[in-house]
Amino acid sequence: MSTETPLYLSDAAIAKLLGIGKDRWRANAVVLEKQGLPRPDPLFGRRRCWPAVRAFLDRRAGIGSGLPPRAHAVKEDFHSGR
Repeated sequence: MSTETPLYLSDAAIAKLLGIGKDRWRANAVVLEKQGLPRPDPLFGRRRCWPAVRAFLDRRAGIGSGLPPRAHAVKEDFHSGR
């Protein structure tokens, strides 16, 4: 990517910025869209607004909000004997 990231990015470009594979990003995006991840905009070639995606991910991680990160939907098993 250039020094200035474009406003709207493809899922492949977002995956590259995040350091994950595009297939994994697409699978994650399906889940994250239900939590408020901005959807691809048909007026911009089905690309996502990167600043909005970044803001969503920052909020989800608790960055800049003054709030702790959101709990992820992972059930912990404290009695598994491990």
